Amino acid sequence: MNSRIIIGWTEEIFIDFAREVIADVYGPQEPSEIFVSERSEELLLAAESGEFDLAILMINNIMLPGLGSWTERWPQLLEFLSTLHSRYQIPIVALAGSVPVEVENLNEIGVEFFYHAPVSLDVLRKAIQHCSLCTRCV
Repeated sequence: MNSRIIIGWTEEIFIDFAREVIADVYGPQEPSEIFVSERSEELLLAAESGEFDLAILMINNIMLPGLGSWTERWPQLLEFLSTLHSRYQIPIVALAGSVPVEVENLNEIGVEFFYHAPVSLDVLRKAIQHCSLCTRCV
């Protein structure tokens, strides 16, 4: 298996958590690449460089160009997520901390799974398993 996964966040505890779940789901056929960044521009460049099978993103920590409140950033974040999903056909598992999220907007742009953090290993494992079973969830 030549899976490639994007992790959108750079805090070590989240990366370790995501890697643990990924290892559990993929077993001995671990992904050939796990790209990690919290910057939207870097994530889009990685997506453009080749096919990724999954993106696991802590959406309230994705760094978007410019500054602003969560409410001001929300439309830009939706555009970023929509691009990952529609242009690059990457299934998305999105998580967010204690910020208001309009889940229906995420569903409309094709985010496969959304959870408020903290989330259990089992819940995240099931979401990743679902996305790993379909080559492209689009």
